[in-house]
Amino acid sequence: MYGFQDRTPKYINDKYTNSAGGCVVHYLLEYTNLNGNPFTASSTFYQNGPPTIVSQNTVGSRQILYMTVTLPKGPAAPFWVLTDSVTSEQTNTYYITPFECEDMPSTLVSLQNATKTYYSNQIGYFAKFKFDVKYSLTGLVVSSNYYDVTYENSIPLKLGEYIASIKPKVRDPPDQRDISIIDFTVTNSITSTVVYSHQIPSFIQNTSSSVSNNQFSYPNSGATVPCNFYQFVTVQGASDSDPYFGMLVANNIVGKENRIAYGNPSITTMIYDTPIIAPTTQYSTFFYYKNFDIQMSTFTTFEASAPTTTNPFSTSVVTYGPESSVGPTALYVCQFSTQNLVNIGPISFQYNGVSLTLPFSFPMSIESGTYKTNTQMEISIAIPIFNGGTFTLLGSTFTASLGVPDTSLPQLVDFKWISLGGQKYILEINVIDWGSGFYAIEMFSGYNLVAYLDFRDIVSGTNSDGVYQKFYDFLNLKNPFRPIDKIMLYDMASNVKKYIQGYYDFNPIPVISNYVENIVQNYNLYDVTSVRFAFNDIDVSSTGAQNAIYFNISNANKDSGVAIKFFINVRNTDPYKYVFYGKWHEPSGMFSINFELPSRIFTGQVEYSIWYPDLFFTSINLFLTLGESSQLRVKSKNSYAIPPYLFRLTSIPATAFNVPISGAVETGWSLSISDGVGVKKMIITVFSDVDGSDFNQTYSLTKSNEVVNVTWSVTTPCITQTYRIKYLYLENSNGVFSEYRYGKASNGISPFMQVMNSNQFEITATCPYFNDLTTPNMKSVVLSSPSSIVINSGQRDFSISFCVEDMVSCINSNPRYLPYCVFNGILSQRFQVRATQVNSTSTMGCFKCTGVFPYMFGSPFNNDNLFLSIYGYTDALMNFGGISSFSLSQNVNYVSRILITNSLNKVPVIEGATKLTNLGGDLTVYGHNFGTNTSSVSARVITSVDPILYSVSYVENVVAVIKGIQANLHHLEVVIVVGFESSNTFIVPIENELVVPYTPPIIPTQCPGTPLCGGPNNGDCIANKCQCKDPWIGNDCLSQNIIIKPIINTTSPDTGNDYKADLDGKDVSLKTLVSIVSLNEINKDSSINFSYNFTNWKYTNITSSDRTKNFEEYLYETDVPYGGINTTVKVTLKYFHNKDTVEFAGEIFDILPSTLKYQISISPFKFQSSLNTLQLVMSASIQSDTNDYSCTYQEQGNSPDSDADYVKLQVNEHSLYGRFIKRAIIDNRIQTISNTFQNGESQSTHIQNQVAINIPNFQYLVIMDPDYSVLIDSQKASDQSTSTCGQPSEDKGLTKTQLIGIIIGSVAIGIIAIVIGAFLLYKKNSTIRVIALKLKPKK
Repeated sequence: MYGFQDRTPKYINDKYTNSAGGCVVHYLLEYTNLNGNPFTASSTFYQNGPPTIVSQNTVGSRQILYMTVTLPKGPAAPFWVLTDSVTSEQTNTYYITPFECEDMPSTLVSLQNATKTYYSNQIGYFAKFKFDVKYSLTGLVVSSNYYDVTYENSIPLKLGEYIASIKPKVRDPPDQRDISIIDFTVTNSITSTVVYSHQIPSFIQNTSSSVSNNQFSYPNSGATVPCNFYQFVTVQGASDSDPYFGMLVANNIVGKENRIAYGNPSITTMIYDTPIIAPTTQYSTFFYYKNFDIQMSTFTTFEASAPTTTNPFSTSVVTYGPESSVGPTALYVCQFSTQNLVNIGPISFQYNGVSLTLPFSFPMSIESGTYKTNTQMEISIAIPIFNGGTFTLLGSTFTASLGVPDTSLPQLVDFKWISLGGQKYILEINVIDWGSGFYAIEMFSGYNLVAYLDFRDIVSGTNSDGVYQKFYDFLNLKNPFRPIDKIMLYDMASNVKKYIQGYYDFNPIPVISNYVENIVQNYNLYDVTSVRFAFNDIDVSSTGAQNAIYFNISNANKDSGVAIKFFINVRNTDPYKYVFYGKWHEPSGMFSINFELPSRIFTGQVEYSIWYPDLFFTSINLFLTLGESSQLRVKSKNSYAIPPYLFRLTSIPATAFNVPISGAVETGWSLSISDGVGVKKMIITVFSDVDGSDFNQTYSLTKSNEVVNVTWSVTTPCITQTYRIKYLYLENSNGVFSEYRYGKASNGISPFMQVMNSNQFEITATCPYFNDLTTPNMKSVVLSSPSSIVINSGQRDFSISFCVEDMVSCINSNPRYLPYCVFNGILSQRFQVRATQVNSTSTMGCFKCTGVFPYMFGSPFNNDNLFLSIYGYTDALMNFGGISSFSLSQNVNYVSRILITNSLNKVPVIEGATKLTNLGGDLTVYGHNFGTNTSSVSARVITSVDPILYSVSYVENVVAVIKGIQANLHHLEVVIVVGFESSNTFIVPIENELVVPYTPPIIPTQCPGTPLCGGPNNGDCIANKCQCKDPWIGNDCLSQNIIIKPIINTTSPDTGNDYKADLDGKDVSLKTLVSIVSLNEINKDSSINFSYNFTNWKYTNITSSDRTKNFEEYLYETDVPYGGINTTVKVTLKYFHNKDTVEFAGEIFDILPSTLKYQISISPFKFQSSLNTLQLVMSASIQSDTNDYSCTYQEQGNSPDSDADYVKLQVNEHSLYGRFIKRAIIDNRIQTISNTFQNGESQSTHIQNQVAINIPNFQYLVIMDPDYSVLIDSQKASDQSTSTCGQPSEDKGLTKTQLIGIIIGSVAIGIIAIVIGAFLLYKKNSTIRVIALKLKPKK
């Protein structure tokens, strides 16, 4: 009898037939032989051999088996034969749930047929399909007669959804009959049958337009591999609606996506770069389509040849020998004779089950010789004295003498994640190894390392049976959490225990809480339901922009962190530079992320991906489901997207020179750098063929064109050598960089792009001949203090002094050639410190190495050793010297190792902290030995003022959480105090918080109106807010909207219109007027420094020809000449046909039909002082032409339903209401502004008011947003105590009718004035000229 448990992961077998023979399916099954005997499993269904044993107990009577089987089509009940290894009894066991192997549908039913193509600056043109399927489709081949179509598997989508990118095939001769249509054919590759076909119009237009282009390339002649070939193409007259164009490279079409270098939609320069790693001849040309026929320019030919000579790294073993064992670790020193270290690759080391890659940088491990020839290398390997055996190094095999035998495997006893909130966790494991003890554990998801712990992470117990903890913050797109499916567990004897298929023994490897796996099924469960930005459209012509995104996800966990990643010039930008993190934003009821974009991005969509761990939602797909609100658009007058590069490289003083016997020669390079945004940083490394000691220099730069001289002196005695640039890094102020590494093709654009053919790359210095090949001699090595190190204490300082001597060529005292002290710990852990020179003569140099060992560095064993080597001392002729620990140990007067011990009295050690901004907040500090009792732990926080002692809200050995650190931070140091022990002082980096203001909607305390909400016929009061019934609108449901077509003023943006109607048998006429009056510069004492009255405007009708647009659009522009520049004031006026919504500065507003909306922007202004401000002055008026008794009234104050000021101008029952939002978009940041009201003329039939919008000092651009509306008030002006009234006519009387408020229009972003009429059932003989209606934010 066998016990059974199904452990097969959910969804793993949700698939259609994936082979001609049926379905390849996977099972994870646990069987237990109830009689206690071991057993084996076999089956005729197996594919790729017998099952894999995932876990089993000691005797093998209980096993978890991973089985891959092939099941025939149709219903199937797979079974296995379990054979008792003792009795040979066989038992047939069937899988408990029958599996039905289904063919893919013979015809795919489309739920969403593609009707058009879309464009993405990541993948080019694409179309989306959605099929009605039960499982994900595999083995599909999509094809087209005249197009290359590729499924974009990198874009996560819901079940059955597919996005296909499309580009035309190269056709010779062209066929003009069918290219206007993209025909899709989807074939089942298993059955070779067509399962779907569809046609959509092509993105290639039947146009006779031509595209002019100019091409230039680098290098302009052949080069040697590895190299890059760069081709620039400047294109004019090729907007999105014009001919399709691109480059034909090696007979492959390459579109314009991710290729824009600089320019704007009118004239664009693109760059096409191709890495060349093998000799080749490559052809390329620009092309575009005209009348469905491909037009090609002259082909450019580029030839790359193999290097003329190669000097590969070579090595041979000289000798090796172990140091006599003086503790738990033995040192082996392997000596090699090498040539051409410049071309050395990674140094691989393998000992039993441990494989490591050892870092190498000159002059580490160099015993004698130069960088070029006859170099003697010593590589030290520290191995625990267990098992012995062999180890490999640089391809050679060595023997480690047998130590204490240990063949038992370590065991993972317990594994758990301790949640700290968000994506912060403590990983805790319990490991037992009764032999050599625990060394390290690696946890993988596929090939990706998720977590790593080693002996240094112990919190309790011993190295034989210990508990280990480590802090992880998985809100990190570089290192997110992924389900762990493999664990490699090592002990000190290099025995390895391997756990697979997501299990350790019979326990599933846990995942973090609320983890959402990135599988297709979860995209149906978690869906982005809404997205909006603080502002969707940004001008980045001059400066970058701060913004915010708000979004909701169905079924989301509000405690989860989220991220957004922007795709901006991804080929030459750190892919994680434009990643920003956020969290749930309670005021908006959405997730929110503040972010910042750089200046001069190319005009168009900025594409992004939202990360809700571990799901990704791309803007490419969000646009298709949510529309325009999900899109972020930028415009730039002249974009610039390529990195800095050299346009000239000049050797100093020449490419070859002789060094005189006396005197010095200054040599190096002059680098002329160009960048359209501004160079920010340059890092350069120089080396020579005999000197591998890198000469590193870092420069901070600011200009668009920089000339940097990188020089050094060469004096005799010296050795003839050739200098080369080993590394060059250039970065501009937008973070776009170019990078060069010697001997490798550049990833993207090389800083040497324009000068690749230069003969200035090498400089040869010829020196007088000196006959000296002798390495300097070590004269003394002394351990200054202390004699031993308590490696888990707070005092891990060391100091080592040594002297070297050279009687022939003198000791090289150049700081560039300071030697290193290198310490080797167990299994080749390495810690190195560069020495400082303490005194010297021409023949003797004395140095000192001081530093602090990392916590628990080197070994977990008490009374073990850290092995000292010293490398990098040299004479003037580049005879480098070094001495290993083994060689040091041969001289009883030299120190060769440092004794390390462990203390039971552990002190707290800080290793890191989470990010903190200048706004303060909560800080998570991580490290070691913090304890578990919050009452005995505190944090001493040091800012720019006196230290503050904070209590710790949470502590768990390796983590301490400090709550509520004060704001306004510029510098922060923290010390953790446990009892009477204090940790090291840790400096916490402070980042500036990106603040995008958010104004929550004001929740009314009661419904307005008398009666409430206009009464039951007009609206209902629900949650203290009126819900109006059509056609009633407004806060109190006492207004109606009238649709009228405005008369557009072609001379100025001043809004005016007349409205007349027959009401109650009488003519009604009202007039209103909204004007933009002047722009004033205000001194700090509030006096006016400069004033400009607007008179002349340039008018342009910019209404789109797209009839689906909901608005007409008109632009008014004028220049204000002042201070030697012209400040441009733009007013964009939109007339909305139908109801709509718009956004401004993070708020959403409703737009009613017949709305006329202004948007005002002001370009840079030449302020006379940085303390001065601007005022934009507006005027508003309302009048009635009635001869009846009339009154006027005005008031101003805080708007009750938004963060704004308001002014109300009233004539009798008619009011012009203006609202002025207390925010503006200033230099692409939302900032607070103020408004000043200036009462104007007031008569019984006419009232006027001026409003000055106060604008703070700015650099680039301002956008503002007041609005106006015309209302009918239930309270007459004559009822107000401060009203202005005329005299009634003797024969005229007032006749009251039912009051119906009619909202005449509404205004939105910018200055909004609605040209609209009023339909009034109250008074006769009234006039409306220009009427505007306020917008109400959505709650």
